[in-house]
Amino acid sequence: AVARRGGSHVGLPDGADDSRMALGRTVAFLAEMLLFPVLDRPRIVRAARDRPGLLRRLRSWDEEDALIQSMAHDTA
Repeated sequence: AVARRGGSHVGLPDGADDSRMALGRTVAFLAEMLLFPVLDRPRIVRAARDRPGLLRRLRSWDEEDALIQSMAHDTA
């Protein structure tokens, strides 16, 4: 995440540029990434166990693409 900071890169919309992102925002983002496994993941895993079918775990980009395609077909 730190190496990608500054400039356009894959995943940003056309014309988007994060080079002006303040250092404080970058530090906050890194802290959130580092704390996710401790603070947020357990809550998400509990919710998934308590409500089967509510969340779907995607283990690859292919699974993500397939989900997006299925959702596009559902709305068409």
